[in-house]
Amino acid sequence: MSTVFSIHEVCLQHPQGAALTVRQWKAAQGEHWLLRGPSASGKTTILHLLAGLLTPGRGTVSIAGQDWSALRGARRDRFRGHHVGIVLQNLRLINSLTVTDNLMEDAETARP
Repeated sequence: MSTVFSIHEVCLQHPQGAALTVRQWKAAQGEHWLLRGPSASGKTTILHLLAGLLTPGRGTVSIAGQDWSALRGARRDRFRGHHVGIVLQNLRLINSLTVTDNLMEDAETARP
């Protein structure tokens, strides 16, 4: 079975002072995992590390054998687009719009 993701000796320090440390965690293709814990315990932070949205201060995070730290800019975005899917807890969709229109609305409001 191939490894879907792996985290090794990761540490991420938040500006507020809290730190997240993950010694080792990996998942093989076909495995199922449940990530749970109290609010502010690091669940979303771990998911953002796996998605390459956050970069750890120390350690490695790999998806499908690709170490996120080796990818920058457009290459990172392209890899994420082909290998990572994120479903947000609260989507905040506008009921009167189609899925495409909701996505376009999100893209427009995200521009600087």
